[in-house]
Amino acid sequence: MAISWKSFDFFDVTQVRLADDETRQAFESNEISCVTSGSESVFLGSYDGYVRIVNNNWKVVQSFQAHDVGAITNMRQVEGTSLLVTVAEDLSSPPSLKVWALDKLVKKTNMPTCLTTLAINNGKQQFPISAFAAIHDLTQIAVGFANGSVIVIRGDLVNNMEAKQRAVYESEEPITGIELSYSTESKETTLFIATTSRIMRVIVSRRGQGSPPKTVEEMGCGVGCMTTDRNSGEIVVAREDAIYYYTMDGRGPPRAYESPKSQVAVYGDYVALVCPRGPIV
Repeated sequence: MAISWKSFDFFDVTQVRLADDETRQAFESNEISCVTSGSESVFLGSYDGYVRIVNNNWKVVQSFQAHDVGAITNMRQVEGTSLLVTVAEDLSSPPSLKVWALDKLVKKTNMPTCLTTLAINNGKQQFPISAFAAIHDLTQIAVGFANGSVIVIRGDLVNNMEAKQRAVYESEEPITGIELSYSTESKETTLFIATTSRIMRVIVSRRGQGSPPKTVEEMGCGVGCMTTDRNSGEIVVAREDAIYYYTMDGRGPPRAYESPKSQVAVYGDYVALVCPRGPIV
């Protein structure tokens, strides 16, 4: 039986006041292709390959062209560091992944230092990236594609050491979500994979080929509807009928909340949902 939630108003909604014309232009130009946050900043990726960094006063404090070709579709900022991962794609060539040191500026260009650049290999045909996850130290990154394949990148990307890539899963269904979970006890990383019809997990060890994927549940989720609760380590999945929680031991009790959902996020003790409005009757 699902647990039912009551609705309470915990937050006041206040319109953000943008600091200047440059910041206003960044938000109102319809050029934002992806957004991430971390280390008290908001990072805006654009369709023309630019990254803009917005501080907690809602002011653009840094802007640079991270990619010459393609739109930035995925970013991750490593909390508590100056490291930023960007991924750009244009479907005419393999997606490009870069790792940036934002606090190390190149004197000639005044741009952040690019620590690593690599092409994500998903075979000869190019398909859009549909899911992306990175472990906290960037030694393992997982990339899911719309054609049903998942690529794991392993290596020291911060120090530009040779990184190895391998396909850990292939399916005829598109990948809708991936999350990496690292255990300090077993020293193993578990990759949770979601498609449109199932949830799976696979151990991605540092050496060898790892283990084959195991099905956790014969129900999947939509794109953007899987995330990780960093406090508990649980995998959170949002479906139309409820919010579901998964661990290595399986599925826990769901929290009932019936509504179409297009995105889920966890912040502290809160779960945020994006629920598209239905037709007005």
